[in-house]
Amino acid sequence: MAYCTSDDVRIAIYGEVNDVDKPTAAQITAIIVDIDNEINMHLQMIGITPSLITNTAALGILKKFSKYGSAGTMGMTLQSLGALVTGVQPDWYYEKYQMFLEDLLVNKGYWTIALTGTANIGGCIASDVTDGVTTTTEADANKLGNSLLG
Repeated sequence: MAYCTSDDVRIAIYGEVNDVDKPTAAQITAIIVDIDNEINMHLQMIGITPSLITNTAALGILKKFSKYGSAGTMGMTLQSLGALVTGVQPDWYYEKYQMFLEDLLVNKGYWTIALTGTANIGGCIASDVTDGVTTTTEADANKLGNSLLG
């Protein structure tokens, strides 16, 4: 199961879902698979079985950072080829994604509780940084992931 979709990544990179002169869904999906595998590896390193995460807010967090890692990777690739990226700069997305992976390992206990749904995650401060498109699930994820958004 992918945490985010190719449309999520397109919106992050371009602010829209238009396919004209943009990477195909298959190209973006290949990056998403790589990013999700990296996220899953980090989850397993802290003792979390990714397939057992069912909490909506926790899945929203994983979607958000999957989108950030995928948009950062795809956007930086496009920029290196001379393409114009109109959304948030890809290095910003990729930096936040890397911070998330590092934080998983540093704050293992916190993330284990938060992602397995055994803690109340509703009391955190909502993020004031957004990619411009926030779903209800991402809004819940922002509450928990705020510390990574600097």
